[in-house]
Amino acid sequence: MENKEKWSVPLTCKQCGATGNATFSQDAGALMTSESLAVDNVSGDLKLEQLGRTPGETSFTCLKCGAVS
Repeated sequence: MENKEKWSVPLTCKQCGATGNATFSQDAGALMTSESLAVDNVSGDLKLEQLGRTPGETSFTCLKCGAVS
């Protein structure tokens, strides 16, 4: 059984205020790299644009206005 750390991050579009939530996971004890980080789910009015090395470096596209943040 894999031991993964999971956490949720609230998302808000800076342009129109649309909201969503992203659920991230990573192997427990792994260093933060784009290879070890995963987005398991994105809900609400946003979708994954590009996975970054950290959640803060990951970008999302707003489905309402098209802005990328």
